[in-house]
Amino acid sequence: MERRLWKFFDRSNNLQLEGRLFYAVILLSSVALISLALATLNWPERQVFWALLSLGASFLLIFQLRRKAAWLIYAQSLYLLCSLGIAFWVFTFSGGLQGPVFYGVLLSFLVLLTTSRERNFQRVVFALYLIYGLVMIHGPGRADYSQDELVVFTAIFLFIIVIFYLGTVYLKGEYDRIMRDYAKQKNELEQSNQAYRQQVFEISELNAQKSRLFSIIGHDLRSPLSGIEGLLHLFSLDENQSEDQKIMQQDLLRLTRNSRTLLDNLLFWSKRETNAYEPSLIDYPQVIKMVADYLDPIAKSKQVELKVLIEPNEGKVWNDAQMLEMIIRNLVQNAIKFVPKGGWVKLRAYETDKILLLEVEDNGIGMSAVQQEKLFGDEREVRKGTAEEKGIGLGLKLCSDFVKTMQGEISVRSTEGKGSCFTVQLPRTKQDSF
Repeated sequence: MERRLWKFFDRSNNLQLEGRLFYAVILLSSVALISLALATLNWPERQVFWALLSLGASFLLIFQLRRKAAWLIYAQSLYLLCSLGIAFWVFTFSGGLQGPVFYGVLLSFLVLLTTSRERNFQRVVFALYLIYGLVMIHGPGRADYSQDELVVFTAIFLFIIVIFYLGTVYLKGEYDRIMRDYAKQKNELEQSNQAYRQQVFEISELNAQKSRLFSIIGHDLRSPLSGIEGLLHLFSLDENQSEDQKIMQQDLLRLTRNSRTLLDNLLFWSKRETNAYEPSLIDYPQVIKMVADYLDPIAKSKQVELKVLIEPNEGKVWNDAQMLEMIIRNLVQNAIKFVPKGGWVKLRAYETDKILLLEVEDNGIGMSAVQQEKLFGDEREVRKGTAEEKGIGLGLKLCSDFVKTMQGEISVRSTEGKGSCFTVQLPRTKQDSF
């Protein structure tokens, strides 16, 4: 009920809180006064009936001024005149100083003070009610009261009206101060939000430029690298070359493929925030074989044996094929990097009821416990390989990010001087991914 009433006044042309409160009091007062008038219809003092009815009707007319917020000061002025005029009319035959009119005047004074925003209007209201009250107390026709009684009424009236005035002025002053502070904070917050939106826009523009830059780099560098890689592979098939030429071509082929992998990692890293996760049914043994065939020349150039061990009847998994390829390629290439000449790298894959397990194990230089803790975090230690291979430390970070995106887990166990084993667990089916 109360909320509906406030919504009714909220439709009154954007009235502020004071205006809505004033018109709410006006409406409720008019209903109460008209009801009281009907209740006094059979009283012998017909002036009371007409006074209450006239005041209630006047309040209803004043209530119509709510249609414009600028008319609030005129509505309050009419309320002041009607309240004091009707009170003066019925004061003498409604109980005088001991009747309800005196308290009604004080109530109307409080209504005007609390619902007005203008300080000068509040001062005028205070002065008028002060004079009006003193006239009511000490005016003609007060012979029924002794001088002491009039002094008591005067003291009570002055105390109440001064307390009302000072208290209301103070509270409204505090309210206005709080609202000014609120408006200031709101303005500062809006400015901060605007600056934040501007920063977000600038960052978005920078990200777009970065994406365009990486796209250009990818297009201008990957194609030449692929061409060089294919040409070197063809040269490696020529059996009429000398041993030194074969070694040189293998080294060049290894460096070219390392560079291409590094470029792929950079491109994936630049797009990892925007790339959509696109799962599908993957023939993962085929993906593993493709990666192994691609990296086998790199392993052979270091005289490292790359072994692919897949259980029979293994086959399909539901996940993102491109991410799976990047994970396997980075793990195997990382293992080759840290295996010395004559070592081995084993790539295993097998299934359980709900999980695909991928393991990349090597007998390389291994890692310490401290190095393992930093392996998948933002703080990474970039180490050179056993053949002085360089890197930027993105491969394992990408593996970790992709595995999380694919709803899986990645872990490592390693011993310094004995090798490492990386394990990736991925859900097998679409249902297991949720």
